[in-house]
Amino acid sequence: MMGARYFNEKENKSLPVIYGCVSTGTEWQFLKLENSTYFVDLKRYYLGNVAEILGVIQTIVNEYNVLLKI
Repeated sequence: MMGARYFNEKENKSLPVIYGCVSTGTEWQFLKLENSTYFVDLKRYYLGNVAEILGVIQTIVNEYNVLLKI
């Protein structure tokens, strides 16, 4: 996420929030970098509940749409 922030800044495309995800393939965890603060969703999401994982991803997309005013 820090690498993404650095790359974006270098390209003059700074974003106030960067989201991340860590996955083993069956277990997922989501993170957010806002300014200089990391937020970690302590809840683990499991592949058995794909709808919940997709819901989190859709929430991230919706938040970016608001941030970028799309």
